[in-house]
Order: sequence, then C-alpha cells, then structure tokens
Amino acid sequence: MSRAPTKVQFTVGKLDAGMAILLTPDHHQIEFPSILLPKTVTTGSIIDLSVFQNPEQEARVHSKFLALQDTIRSTFASKSPSVPVLSLRNATQTSAVLEWEPIDIATAEIKSLTLWRDGTRLGNIPKPLHTTTTKLSGLAIDTDYTFQLILRTTAGTYSSEPLKVRTHTLNNLSGITVCAGTLSPQQYDRLVDVVENIGAKPLQKRVRIDTTHFVCSVPEGEEYQRAKEMNVPIVVVDWIEACQREGKIVGVRGYYLDADPALRPKPSIPPTPTSPVQPKPQHQDPAPSAPTTAAPEQSVSPPPKVEVTAPAAEEEATSPKTKESEDVIHTADEIAPPPPPVTKGPSPVSVPEAVSESTAVEKDPEESTADTAASSTEPSKTEEEKFDDVPI
Repeated sequence: MSRAPTKVQFTVGKLDAGMAILLTPDHHQIEFPSILLPKTVTTGSIIDLSVFQNPEQEARVHSKFLALQDTIRSTFASKSPSVPVLSLRNATQTSAVLEWEPIDIATAEIKSLTLWRDGTRLGNIPKPLHTTTTKLSGLAIDTDYTFQLILRTTAGTYSSEPLKVRTHTLNNLSGITVCAGTLSPQQYDRLVDVVENIGAKPLQKRVRIDTTHFVCSVPEGEEYQRAKEMNVPIVVVDWIEACQREGKIVGVRGYYLDADPALRPKPSIPPTPTSPVQPKPQHQDPAPSAPTTAAPEQSVSPPPKVEVTAPAAEEEATSPKTKESEDVIHTADEIAPPPPPVTKGPSPVSVPEAVSESTAVEKDPEESTADTAASSTEPSKTEEEKFDDVPI
C-alpha cells in the first residue's frame, strides 16, 4: 500500500466558529472542522490538504478491537442461565411445599420466574433471585398434581422438568410437621413419643414454611409469635394424640390453645373399658366357671340365654333401665354363665316370643306397654326379684 500523500486544493467558502465550507475546483463542497484550519484562514482563502494512510495504526486498532470481542464473548457468551430444578419438600392432605436451587441466570437479566400447575399459570415468584420455596394450600385430598417452573431471561426461556405430586389420604400422618413451643417435660415427652409412633416429620425448633402445626401449652416466645404471623395452627399436645388414637387427621377446632375442650369431636372408636368387665352373679352355683375364651360358646347356647333374656324383657317393660345398665348386663351375660333355669318360667315355646318382645321394647316404648299387658301370664314377681339379685 502506497504511503504517498494525496494533495487536494480547496477554497474556503464559508467560515464560522465550528464548521468551514470548503469548495473544490470542480465545484464539490465538503464540511471541515474549522478548528483544524490555520488561524489566519478567512473566507476566500485557498488551502491545500494532504492526506495519506497509516497502516501501522490501523493494525494496532484492529488488534485492540479483536481483543475486545474476545473479552465480551468470554464474559457474556460462555455461560448460559441454568434450568430450574423443582422438587417436593413436604406434602399433606391439602397442601404442598415446593423448593428449588437458587436461580443462576449467569450474565443475563431475569424477566420472570413463574409457577404452573397442571398447565395453568399460578403466578410469578416474588424476589426470584432470593426465594427458593413456596407453599400451595387448598389442594384436594388424595389427588395428583403436576407443577413446573418457567424462567424467562434476556438470554432465553428455561423450563424445569414437570414435578408430579400426590396429596395424602386422611389416614396418612407422615406429612405432619410439628414445631414445639413452651411445654412441660411430661408434655414434651408425650409429644416426642406420638411423633415417632405416627411416622411424622422430626420435631422442629423453629417455625418454617413447611411447619404444619405449632404445639405449646403457654402463649409465649419468639416462635409462638412467628407461628401467629405465618398463620400456623397453634394447638395443644392433645391434638396429635387424638390423631394417633383415631388413626387419621382430626380437626383442630377444639384443640386450639385457647379453645373450649367441649368443642373437640367425639372419638369415632370407643375406648376399651378399664373397669372390671367380668361380674359374677351372687347366687351362682359352686360349679367351676368357664374361662373367658369359652364365653362365645355359652352365648351361642340357646337354653341359658333364653332363660336370662326373657325376664329381662319383662323387667324392662315394668321398670326401665338406663343404657349404661343394659351394656353392663349384656357384658355379664356374655362373660359369666347365667343362673340355672327357673322351673316356674314360661314354656320353651313362648320364650322366643319374649326375646322378640325385648327387641321391640328397646325400639318403641309404646309397643312395650301393649306387649306387657298381653304377657301378664309371664314370669311371676318372685322371678323378677331373683333377676334383680344379679349384680350389675
């Protein structure tokens, strides 16, 4: 490339403080910065401009430009935003807690982080660069759901793999996550035992997003206030014991810290009686009593059961008993052998009718009066007194 300068002649046509109009001999004009002209130049002056190329400087500038391109590529184009990885932290009967790793957008700028459920957009995650968990409530019991995170950045859109979640059934207590508050040593031991027995999550020391219940006996402490702010149910130890007893999730209405115990639901399974359940008649014969395991055989035997039940029907018609007395009498009939048959009782043929009358008396008190009048020739007063001697 030639370095010989090119010489061009111009006539200054117009000159002002910033720009000069230069005219060529063939009547072309160019605008030229007036600051580059000699100070003695005025309108009408003739000047010569010499122009030549500088290859060395061109090479230096080109190398500098390539280096800048490499820096931009290594800084902004070598790493792309990462795809979100969604996982399940905890699930209950009506809620699910989802979590993911912190979002890495590399050198791009984030536009939005959106949560979707079953193909429906739920909303944007607030503070997506710092938030890593979210809790969804109001879900249906024992139902399948599919969740997905979609990340939108200036470098493109990235979607997580679909996450399938199934909510728990009522008898699945593994989703219970309890944070313990102020409790006595006995209450705390009870709580630890129940949590281990029902297979719930380990006890927490601080209230977190996956905490389902806060258990305490005194409304105090920092975690108590935190539970109130996060709308976590605050209950007593009796609630989780009721869940263990029922074998399913029970309502918390009657188990709140300040709730009336009368609001608690009645147990669906009656507790096993702790009082003695093997009363024996005082006038029982000295014959050896049958073991407890033989009770079902005696209850199937028609003659002994008929002789005891027939007086019971007439006893109920003349002097009604309470429900509690009936339960104890029936228990005594099934466990202990009844007294020997009375010779002055009704004939075996009429006994089944008395049994059916006993059932009718329990269903309709008005029919019991008519049945009693019709069976006035049934067992005598002496037989009723003997039946009263049976301890209840």
